Amino acid sequence: MLSDCRSAALVGSDGSVDWLCFPRFDSPAVFARLLGEDAGHWSIRPADAASCTRRYVDRTLVLETTYRAEIGVVTLTDALAVGAQDRGHQLGAGTPAALLRHVACVEGSVDVDVMYAGRFAMAP
Repeated sequence: MLSDCRSAALVGSDGSVDWLCFPRFDSPAVFARLLGEDAGHWSIRPADAASCTRRYVDRTLVLETTYRAEIGVVTLTDALAVGAQDRGHQLGAGTPAALLRHVACVEGSVDVDVMYAGRFAMAP
């Protein structure tokens, strides 16, 4: 789970963001694959089979997922951005509503598959 104090994203160990409402929890979902396969997601993952370990960067909600494939290692880092001046009771007030995703090959050579399938909100 990622959070910017105004919204949250759920990231699966397969590198897929399967739930995200922006800019607030009560906003329409951008990704909602939890509700069905065609409800939107954003996945970044190795093209070939890989094992996976996950951790949060110390004292943050920045999620780091490491994939170890036969020919290399890829690290995927995910976070929801918070505002530079967000502190105390203002925490979350300046969030830019941005999902940050960074993928880096840290060993060997690994092909990565990226699929972006946004979900458009239905009009009332």
